[in-house]
Amino acid sequence: MPRRIWFYILLLFSTPAFAQTEDDDLQQEQQLIEKLTENQSSNADVNEWTEQLRQFAQNKIELNHCTRSQLELLGLLTDIQINNLFAHIAKFGNLLSILELQVVPDFDVATIKSIQPFVMIQKDWLPQGIGIKGLLSGGSHQLNWLNQVQPEQNEGQRRRATGDTVGKSYYPGSPVRSVFRYRYSFSDKISISYLGEKDAGEQFGKGINKQGFDFNSAHIMIGGFKHIQKWVIGDFNITLGQGLTAGSGLAFGKSAMVLNLKRNYNGIRPYRSVNENEFMRGTAITLKFGNWWVTGFASRQHLDGSASQDTFANESGTIAGLVSTGYHRTASEQATKHIILRNALGGNVSYKTNSFQIGLNICYINFGQPFAPQSKPYNLYKFQGSNNFKFGTDYRYTHRNYTLFGELSMNQNGALSGYHVLMISLTNKLDVALMMRHYAKNAQPLLSNAIGENTNNENEQGLYTGWIYKLGRGFTLNGYIDFYRYPWITFNTDVHNSYGVDHLSQLDFQVSKKTSMYFRYKYKMGQLNSNNGNVFSSLDDQARQNFRFNLSIALPGQIELRSRIEASLYTHTNQASEPGVLAYQDIEKHWRKLQLTARVAFFNMPSFNSRVYAYETEVPFAYSIIPYYGTGSRYYIMARWHQSRNFDIYFRLAQTYYNNSTTNGSGLDLIQANHKTDAKVMLSWRIQGHPPKNLASK
Repeated sequence: MPRRIWFYILLLFSTPAFAQTEDDDLQQEQQLIEKLTENQSSNADVNEWTEQLRQFAQNKIELNHCTRSQLELLGLLTDIQINNLFAHIAKFGNLLSILELQVVPDFDVATIKSIQPFVMIQKDWLPQGIGIKGLLSGGSHQLNWLNQVQPEQNEGQRRRATGDTVGKSYYPGSPVRSVFRYRYSFSDKISISYLGEKDAGEQFGKGINKQGFDFNSAHIMIGGFKHIQKWVIGDFNITLGQGLTAGSGLAFGKSAMVLNLKRNYNGIRPYRSVNENEFMRGTAITLKFGNWWVTGFASRQHLDGSASQDTFANESGTIAGLVSTGYHRTASEQATKHIILRNALGGNVSYKTNSFQIGLNICYINFGQPFAPQSKPYNLYKFQGSNNFKFGTDYRYTHRNYTLFGELSMNQNGALSGYHVLMISLTNKLDVALMMRHYAKNAQPLLSNAIGENTNNENEQGLYTGWIYKLGRGFTLNGYIDFYRYPWITFNTDVHNSYGVDHLSQLDFQVSKKTSMYFRYKYKMGQLNSNNGNVFSSLDDQARQNFRFNLSIALPGQIELRSRIEASLYTHTNQASEPGVLAYQDIEKHWRKLQLTARVAFFNMPSFNSRVYAYETEVPFAYSIIPYYGTGSRYYIMARWHQSRNFDIYFRLAQTYYNNSTTNGSGLDLIQANHKTDAKVMLSWRIQGHPPKNLASK
């Protein structure tokens, strides 16, 4: 009884703060994506992860009856928070409302708001016991068709339009990028998907793409059953442990979510994105027998690559490296398409409880042609040959207010790498994480995606400290500092043991239920080869500093305002400093059927060195992080027309003007104008099936 009284008191005072509409959920989702992706490159493909979030938004996790794996796959809660949630339910019974999470240790308002779009409390929830008929009739069909065009004609399109193609590279296809998606899904039980994509300048139904789209992807996935947790046939991604032994697809690194250091999406993920090389093709399955989990995968696919200079793409020879752009427009780009055959086998055996986990991982990779990277000093320890074998072990131990997790992995050449994290909740106001990594200089990390300063988990040592301190009265201070060094020389440094520092501090202030702001300082220093002309190699320091103020205000009439000003400062030894500034204003307005989002931005950056990245709201299944540099302005406007319950139309127009140049772009992408435009139209249909009666309320 006391618990019920406490809960209703909590409900009385908290309901306004947690009352959520569908638009609020979308806003929370956008803010979350921005936090996790700000440190990604502008061309990073995070669609796989964002669609996973949208699947959770459409098929929310029922907190009273969910599994640990579901919460880990969501990727927004630490092991300590997950354990505290299960302990709370075991002690007090099922949660009565989402508001009750406020009395669960380590669940603050910010955490609850971040997960609210993806979870629910269902009082009349029933087990999902369904047959094949229910699986095939109770889910939802979703079809999306995106068309994107750049109205300005670039050099590659100009040559095609004027017939100026003799002995020259050009873009033979239309300037329209088109993406077609179909997916049928029912909770986490089944997913059937097809995706086709044609980039701007690529041909459709002709040339090397006589079958239609340049890129095609499909999968069938079933799961959520007693023993079969997940089984995918087709395209998928996989992460074993922390991704050292086996990890494919995009993996987030350091971000403003400073404690997000664990690869919580451990296991198999059906592939749903448009990156043409970052996935596996074959089959993968995860089985569960009590506390024992067994995962196995087999993949066989052709990847884009660059042949060695003495090798032609249609001959058996050596490969210089992989090509990940996914473009197949010109003859030279088409020559890289699918010239590398990659076979991969691997698996994991794990023993898991709520507080303990240990697993053994193996991965074998075979290439149809041997790798022979360029003979450069920095390539001395790079992978060469056709076969690679790795094995390792991952672990997790959680007890009360701390958790320890990590992975050790060894390559067939004896190179040992490790990634270890200790996360502690010191008080109800202070959480700290310590991360140590050692990636051997000869690690040869094929299919690895553990957290690091570089995308390749090799030739790197680092020590990371992250913290979140709740100061009270709406203030939260979070940040991290990461010290790293490279034992061997790199592409940019001819001296071994070069080093760097990466630091972020952010002060958040929740002024009221409708107003929030934050101040951020970011500093990153690294070393590069010196250009002082000395005979012996030496290194120069280069550093970037960013100062940001961000303000969000919700006004009556469903209007949201977001303002940001960010200053940057680039410094390099013996060179003049480069200051820059970016300022923008967002406005978002919701009507019953129409939602509008717009931004106006002004920027002044001396060069690409002082650039500032900014996340932009996009149509579903698209993603934009724009690098601002030079001097100019940019605007975009996006509209969503909710025509009916099952049909939406999206339109997005973005344009950048450069004040200090009469052209933009380079090579075949050169535009003879001081502006660049991007227009998108997307049609989205969603048809809900008829779930069995025991699931109808869900």
